[in-house]
Amino acid sequence: MDISAVVGMWLDRPPEEALHTAVLADRLGFGELWIGETGTWDAFALATAVGLATDTIALTVGPVPVAVRDPAMIAMGAASVTALTRRRVGVALGTSNPTLVEDWHGRSRAGAAGTLEESVRAVAALL
Repeated sequence: MDISAVVGMWLDRPPEEALHTAVLADRLGFGELWIGETGTWDAFALATAVGLATDTIALTVGPVPVAVRDPAMIAMGAASVTALTRRRVGVALGTSNPTLVEDWHGRSRAGAAGTLEESVRAVAALL
């Protein structure tokens, strides 16, 4: 069985803790690290920092909220991380929660499943 790690993104903790977690997960031999996005780091910026600070751990950026990031920006972010770290990067997409989407970004979550489906198709084509 493979076990993946995920960086914690807590608003009351310094964002550098996420980078420390990533380095530790790499040293401990985890095969994959998921790097999500909430209110601290930009997920693609953190994934780049992680890729430059670690040796072998595979990177998956996500879940990336499709209600606040369009497919082109998601694909550009993934391509940037790949180019800067010289690693293959996975992308996970999600719908996020009402607080992040509606309160923080002022966007609607109406039709979240349809938006997710459209985004998956578009991101896949762009990548």
